[in-house]
Amino acid sequence: MPASDTRKQPETNGNDARYPGPGDFVKLLNWHLNRGTRPDGDPERVGEIWDNKRFANAVGASDKTVRNWRAGRNPPQSLVAVEQELFGANPKYERWRADLRTAFAGESLDGDEPKSNFPRPTASFLGRDEDLAKILTALAGEGAEVALLLQGGPGIGKTTLTQVAAWDEAVVKRFGARRWFVKLETARTAAALQDAVTRAVGADPRSGFAATLEALKRAPGLLVLDNLETPWDTVGERQATEAILAELATVPGLALMASIRGRDRVGGAAWSLVLPVEQLRPPHDRDLFCRIGGEAFAEDPHLQDLLKALAGIPLAIKLVATRAHGRDALAPLWAEWQRIGAALAASRDLPADRLTSLPFSVALSLTSERLDETALRLFRLLGQLPAGLCDEDRAALLGAESFAAEEALLGVGLAIEQGGRLDLLPPIRDIAQRRHRPEGEDAEAWPSYFLRLTKDLGEVIGTTQDRGSVARLVPELPNIEAAVREMLASDRRNEVMAALPGLCRLTYLASLPTPVLMEMSAARRNGSDILGEANCIEGLGDIALTRSDHDGARSAFEEAQLLYRQVGDIHGEANCICSLGEIALARSDHHGARAAYEEAQALYRQVGDIHGAANCIKGLGDIAVRRSDHDGARVAYEEAQPLYREVGSIHGEANCIKGLGNIALRRSNHDGARAAFEEAQALYRQVGDLLGAANCIKGLGDIALERSDHDGARSVYEEAQALYRQVGDLLGAANCIKGLGDIALRRSDHDGARAAYEEAQPLFRQVGSVLGEANCIKGLGDIALRRSNHNGARVAYEEAQPLFRQVGSILGEANCIKGLGDIALRRSDHDGARAAYEEAQPLYRQVGSILGEANCIKGLGDIALACSDHDGARTAYEEALLLYRKIDALDEIAGCQEKLKLLQDRVVE
Repeated sequence: MPASDTRKQPETNGNDARYPGPGDFVKLLNWHLNRGTRPDGDPERVGEIWDNKRFANAVGASDKTVRNWRAGRNPPQSLVAVEQELFGANPKYERWRADLRTAFAGESLDGDEPKSNFPRPTASFLGRDEDLAKILTALAGEGAEVALLLQGGPGIGKTTLTQVAAWDEAVVKRFGARRWFVKLETARTAAALQDAVTRAVGADPRSGFAATLEALKRAPGLLVLDNLETPWDTVGERQATEAILAELATVPGLALMASIRGRDRVGGAAWSLVLPVEQLRPPHDRDLFCRIGGEAFAEDPHLQDLLKALAGIPLAIKLVATRAHGRDALAPLWAEWQRIGAALAASRDLPADRLTSLPFSVALSLTSERLDETALRLFRLLGQLPAGLCDEDRAALLGAESFAAEEALLGVGLAIEQGGRLDLLPPIRDIAQRRHRPEGEDAEAWPSYFLRLTKDLGEVIGTTQDRGSVARLVPELPNIEAAVREMLASDRRNEVMAALPGLCRLTYLASLPTPVLMEMSAARRNGSDILGEANCIEGLGDIALTRSDHDGARSAFEEAQLLYRQVGDIHGEANCICSLGEIALARSDHHGARAAYEEAQALYRQVGDIHGAANCIKGLGDIAVRRSDHDGARVAYEEAQPLYREVGSIHGEANCIKGLGNIALRRSNHDGARAAFEEAQALYRQVGDLLGAANCIKGLGDIALERSDHDGARSVYEEAQALYRQVGDLLGAANCIKGLGDIALRRSDHDGARAAYEEAQPLFRQVGSVLGEANCIKGLGDIALRRSNHNGARVAYEEAQPLFRQVGSILGEANCIKGLGDIALRRSDHDGARAAYEEAQPLYRQVGSILGEANCIKGLGDIALACSDHDGARTAYEEALLLYRKIDALDEIAGCQEKLKLLQDRVVE
């Protein structure tokens, strides 16, 4: 106010009774400390200016504004207007002006410790120890100027992190009250940035920014620029904003810290630390939720659901946890999240702003001038795509401008990169999905694109035309399912059904669960499309079959078969019958499997489907292998293999090669088996069939076990088991567990072997594998024999033997007979032992098991040795040794050599 103003002004520094003295004046205007408390002193002395209306009139503010100041709400950002109204330019009041500035800065007139008006962080800060340590280390640097930049998306906690750092004990000790927090949320220009800094530090804007810089040089200080993106984003203001940063960054003794949304490079300052602030990781997200909502929720079954949905965004966690406070359970909150999504991440009571509402905070980012219309289109598309976008799909959907759009979304912090894909964090995706749906052509283009991709790539999976279709499509499956649902919702069923064959082939070979097939089936049923419904149900059966859910698969195939028959689709009916044959084979129902394959083969030949016929021939080969008819199996595989090659089926050819490997393994042709498994594995991986690859790996483990390479076998079984679990194949996982039991048995770890067999046996029973269950029972018999529990061993062998005979496993039956011979030998029943070994030996020879045959010959040698028939024993051991060497059975080789040495020592004696 000019000195000539008629408004009454104080005549002296505190001597005029109508005005408070300096001490009372400090108390009166120190809103941060007083929180509206009436200052002490003579009421007459302070009453005039303490009165809301008179004081409002004195400072040129409204009565409501003054009431808010007194209550500690929205205090003025600077004292410039207040000083002008109260004191004008009158030099007589310079002492009062100085007292007022001192009070506003939080400094005591009585020599107390300096205080700062820097806002304190919330008490719920946690999980940022590493980030905080980096900031504090940088702020502790001496000498060179310090400039720190914190970057991240909306609600990620950048502001809180700056506040925690500013209130660190070492920072407070170093900078005292010279710590300033500058809010830039509304500062849209470089000039506004200068004004906000000037007012925050208590300087006079009329003196220019140079005076502010001089004030900052007086002593070390910490200046925090919050929401720097506001002026930096504004068109035409970036260069000027960075020029101001350059000036601030070179002020001696000033530590500059700024927070900005996004990850774009900010110029102007030579940033000594650029810190990307990311979402909270477990268990910190859980700890934050429970600290705010209540520790009782730590064991709530829906806590993990909410945490996954909140994706570690601190603002979202705080807001939802606040709404959870006082509740008994999280179920209602989770149900509401599923209904309204991220709208739940907002305060119930406070007006929406960037600190009280995640949707508001996201909307604020969407107003950034860094985002053009293409970037907003990309944001809308990402909201519909739960798996994000790879570069190829992004370019296909948005064209040449898509890369710039991606850069813009990353720049403002709305999008993230993970696994080579552009994506949104789940709460932000939810906001985009619900509030920012694609418009115009984009709305129809994106689901059509993903279904066309599924059709084109899915139908060639496993063929010579396949160029990595599974690897390309598997990451897109969530997007494909979203596209299917979008199409069904808009009644575009024909496009959905066109993609069905490719989708079924993808989910079958990659062993992927896809509930959307059930939704497609229901949609087709409602539309009276019997063929489409049958196709969906068959696809569900394929998935159940790969996961060893034989009951579910059987039900699906039988239902689909009836529908195919109803519409006269012979090919579809043949597919179902062939698949029912696979179930019968998995359950060791060889007669049922053979009947199904032969029936399906006839139908395939009727419609000229070479691929389907080859599948049936290959299935007959699998039956022959299980029945130890190795010659018959070889004939079947060698008949099917060229048929697969004729139609370009890499997958079918791989199945035949693997089958030939199984024959070689059963005949102890380890080199041939290894070559076959490795060749087939490469083909399976080429077409993305994890289950086929796992089967080959498990076969390599069987080879290692037969060669007594126990460490190698264990490693391979564990690798295969992980793949089986990944694709949900219980039968494969059970076989690996049983294999680990075999290793433990070979190493005399009887407890470990028993645990493995007992773990695998119910899995085999669950999937109906009689052969697997028989192998486990036989393994338990081997343990009993090793522990000299002859009765227990006999019971086990006699229980397993008819099971092996039931499924036609000559090898398994021979193993039981040989085990009974071992019991007889242990009991010195030499005649009984001899009879058993001589019965088992030709069975082993019949199936080509060199190891089994050698074990019988060695057993005959043990009988001869026990009967002091040294020549007979020597002959038997030498014959067995030759066989063991043929298959590299190291443990058995060592055993025979030890027996031969014993015989040699006896001759010398």
